[in-house]
Amino acid sequence: MRREKTTLVGTPTVLAPEAIFLVGEFGLPEEEVAVVAALSSHATAQYCPDVNAPSPLVAAVVERAKRHLGEAAAALPPGSVLLGPAKPRDGEGFAFDTTAAIAMAAAAAVFETAGQSIRQHKDEILLVAEAAHRATQTGIGAEGELAAALHGGLIKVAFQPNAAAHIEALPPPAGLHLVVFQTGRALFPADWLACVHQFAERYPIAYAQIIKDLLERAGRFAADLSEGNATAAIASAERYGSCIIQLAAAVSAPMQSAPLQKAMELAKAIGGIAKTTSRNDLGIAIFATPEAAILFARACEPPLSPLSIDLERVGVRRLVLPQIGESAEVHTPIPETGPSSISAQAIVRSFLDDTSTERTLPAPDPEICASPPHHASQTFFPRWR
Repeated sequence: MRREKTTLVGTPTVLAPEAIFLVGEFGLPEEEVAVVAALSSHATAQYCPDVNAPSPLVAAVVERAKRHLGEAAAALPPGSVLLGPAKPRDGEGFAFDTTAAIAMAAAAAVFETAGQSIRQHKDEILLVAEAAHRATQTGIGAEGELAAALHGGLIKVAFQPNAAAHIEALPPPAGLHLVVFQTGRALFPADWLACVHQFAERYPIAYAQIIKDLLERAGRFAADLSEGNATAAIASAERYGSCIIQLAAAVSAPMQSAPLQKAMELAKAIGGIAKTTSRNDLGIAIFATPEAAILFARACEPPLSPLSIDLERVGVRRLVLPQIGESAEVHTPIPETGPSSISAQAIVRSFLDDTSTERTLPAPDPEICASPPHHASQTFFPRWR
């Protein structure tokens, strides 16, 4: 067991899941559909007396939350929200630290401390978090990430010109398993969105065709998820990822990462896919079985580094502490760690080395599969932080 953080007695600690784009990750102006997944990496927040806000975003959240609560906020002592470390379950060295999750956790912490339960006031909490985020994060839309932090699971965002985005919660198929991994380097040049803009102006017909394909793949992916068809959704996500790579090559800003290419080959050999995400140094692999997800994670070799993060099906919530006293410690089990399984690597390498056209996946190693890891804007700003 490992001590993660210490909470103050009587002050609720709130968790809000962070999120990652599965499709629609670069927020191109013409794209109308994105799908966001909530992750088991959380922003944590707690209202504390006699402290100052750690950031303009948190200050804006607290000010708006108190104003919204009106008389109910009178019971709150002067203070602000403090943030805990945003880490995946293994607690090791990586945090998304997304502004949407921070805004949601901070707003919910104020409501909870004022005696207004998250469960009964979700819509109001979302309004507060949205307003504060919009006021402080210029040029960064966060409709999908905020909805994912509020509800958990999968969120479809339909962007509409001159209108608010339409948000729809999608039921996660039982057979959808995610592996988020670091690639060790940025996947695209820093100016690649500017290159996309220039390409669109110089070659509008070619650009329109690529965008049409992206829209079709993203819409199909969302439809497959709605139908509960994980296998079809994975295939649609792969086609969407291929369109992104095609676009990057067309605009002379090709994907630069050999590790991601290796991850794509590895995932395909196991029966899944790997693709880019809304974070330029991260990839995501998607599989239809937990065994395949475990096999992929175990077979990754440096610089590929799988994170102990999975799909989070529950949204923002109050942390229930296991004990009462002067202070209470939140403990997180340490997941299994260590080098990749030799047998897993052997299986994967046999796939990658096999040049035959027909391949059959061997039965998974029982040791490997015994226990899963914890795992509309018209500007060219990306819709993520």
